[in-house]
Formats: sequence, C-alpha cells, structure tokens
Amino acid sequence: MRDVEDLANNSYKFWPENIANLEREISIIPKLLHTQEKFISLLKIANANPFSWKPALQTSTFSANIFLKHLMVLSDIGGERLKRLKKEMSIFFPSHSIKFLWNESEYTYCFQTITDKKNWDNTTLRVDGKGLSSEIGLLPVMEDVINLILYGGQAIEGNLPIEIMEKCIIGGLIGKDDELERFVKQRYIWVSRITGGATSNSLGNIAQSYAINYGNL
Repeated sequence: MRDVEDLANNSYKFWPENIANLEREISIIPKLLHTQEKFISLLKIANANPFSWKPALQTSTFSANIFLKHLMVLSDIGGERLKRLKKEMSIFFPSHSIKFLWNESEYTYCFQTITDKKNWDNTTLRVDGKGLSSEIGLLPVMEDVINLILYGGQAIEGNLPIEIMEKCIIGGLIGKDDELERFVKQRYIWVSRITGGATSNSLGNIAQSYAINYGNL
C-alpha cells in the first residue's frame, strides 16, 4: 500500500519535459493566429520577385522561425515529412537546385544544405516548442525549406512527389493579394478549429492523454 511519503519520493513535482514540450507545440497556434496579419503583409510587400521575401523578412521585426512555421502549417508539411524529404532531395534535384516558374518567368534557387548531414527536422529548423520560444534569424537551412515550400509546386525540373508539389503552392499566390489573404485566413480557420480544444487547459489535457496512452503500453 503506497502512502503519501512514497508518492512524494517517486512522483513528479513539476511537469515532465516531454509533456511540457508537447504543450509548447500546441501553444504556438495562438501565436501564429496572432501574427497572421503581419505574415500576410510581409508576403504582400515581397512581390517584386520570388526572393523578395528574404530582404523583407530580414528588415522586419518578424522572426525567421515564426515565418517558417507559418509556411509549414499552411502547407501542412511538418518536421517529420521534411526529415524524410531531406534524405531524398539529391535524388529529386540532382543539380541541387530547383528551377521553377513565377509570374510566367523562370527562376532558379540553389539549395545550400541538402548535402550536409543535418536533418530537416523541427529542432534543426528551430520550429519545435523550445526553438519557437526564441526569435531566430534566418539560417541557410530555413532558407532552403522556405523556398521549397513556396515554390516546389511550380517546379519545372526534378522529381518532387506530386503530393508534396500540391502542398507547395503558397509562392504562386504572392502578388495575388486577395487570393493570398483568403487562402491564409481560410487555412487558419481550419487549423484553429482542430486545435481550439487542445489549447484550453492544454497541460491538463496532454497529461490526461499521456496517462491513458501509458496505461495502454
């Protein structure tokens, strides 16, 4: 029979790190919703060429990891999928560059990190719960993923899987302000609906789910 002293010696007095990390992942959604107008505005002014987003981002007060997280949520391309993609990028793009169409003109972006050993995962991209708690400047790995998500759907060379190309369409909306704004807002309506319940008392909900899953192991 366990007593109070036994429980005190063998129980967590603070939230376990894995549960705290899950909570941070969920709590980023309200932050994204709060910054979506700023995100839309940045893309609206970055319409001179397909790479205008970079100087616009670097001269703004918008952190690069939040900008990237917006794109990942909007495209529904998460860290696990990017991690798998990274392993095949040299096969998809043997030249290590992506050639794509934007406003009926051809452009090329040369990837900087597809040959290194680091994964394209949430931690490396600084879009996990811990990373998003800080404002991070633009890193080469972020730039690679941002351009892939923006323009992968307009690629005219390479063998990017069709299910990825269908998600990488946001760059094609730059310069089409009404379509861009409608796409972002409709997408976030959907995201906020499926996460709304989880953000309420999120630590308690996560702990409950963790206990249920632990009991089923």
